[in-house]
Amino acid sequence: MKHLQLSDIWVYYTKGQQVLRSLDLEVNRGELVALLGPSGCGKTTTLRVIAGFVTPQRGKIMIGGRDVTKVSAHKRNIGIVFQSYALFPHMTVWLNLTYGLRIRGVPKDEMKKRGDKIIEMLGLGGLEDRYPSELSGGQQQRVALARALVIQPDILLMDEPLSNVDPKLRERVRTEIKKVQRELEILTIYVTHDQEDALGIADRVAVMNRGIIEQMSEPSKIYEQPETCFVADFMGFENIFPIQSIGSGDESIVLVKDVKLRVGTMDHDGKYVALHPARLTIAREPAPGSERLSGRITDASFKGDRVKYFLETGLGELSVLTSNKDFSVGENVYVCYRPEDILVLTG
Repeated sequence: MKHLQLSDIWVYYTKGQQVLRSLDLEVNRGELVALLGPSGCGKTTTLRVIAGFVTPQRGKIMIGGRDVTKVSAHKRNIGIVFQSYALFPHMTVWLNLTYGLRIRGVPKDEMKKRGDKIIEMLGLGGLEDRYPSELSGGQQQRVALARALVIQPDILLMDEPLSNVDPKLRERVRTEIKKVQRELEILTIYVTHDQEDALGIADRVAVMNRGIIEQMSEPSKIYEQPETCFVADFMGFENIFPIQSIGSGDESIVLVKDVKLRVGTMDHDGKYVALHPARLTIAREPAPGSERLSGRITDASFKGDRVKYFLETGLGELSVLTSNKDFSVGENVYVCYRPEDILVLTG
């Protein structure tokens, strides 16, 4: 059931500057959707539109079948976790956590019941009397999440919630957020510029660019089958080249800079091919019958358990990410690929 619907949303911050343009978004009850994209793409503005902090110049916002386009923010029953956490420094964890309940006039016994439950759920026991300055970044993040959830909101909005969390803790905190979200079955919109965060936490990912959603689907499809050059590039398909011509008939061949590439799925409206560095391999002697390009290694970048090689090929510069560390700069090699790993994009 569609619980949140944005229809034909337009937002201008200054005359002629479109921040959101004809944006449509539908989210089901209990679903976690990540808005993913670079700075300035409109994802935080979308969050602010849902929250009621920004009124669109055009379009409609529906929550639970109710038109809330003109409803003020404090009447939408929405919980928000800000990037900075926005905890009150002069209040203890308990006072921060129950702030929303107090201003809503929730009775003390009900406040105690809700507060204790969310503290147990998020592992904050023993921290009730501490102040934000006495907490780690991960603990502050959990207090901010608890404060947003304790009011039992219809929708939870999270704006770059892990940007201040130590990289070592990010995966664990992501897991905690997802666990709580599933347990409470609360519709959640999660804004991030980090692909790993989006893919690791969301039921569906909406990739945004210049005020629109370019593609929205489950994480695996976003990663493996991007539909546009922008989404492909954002998801790590660094090797994108314009198609010169497409083979006729049943032959799945495209011509790129006079180099023939065999592709797994042909789209005769295709304008570009995209090759992910991790789906290519390098060999000195390729297996018989394999699809390959000849090239010369021009540079190498150590990536821990893998190496990224840069090669000059007939297509131009090509990057390959592989666990094979036996190659040297200046070496002539073959770049091998599977036709099904080459994407044909229409734009």
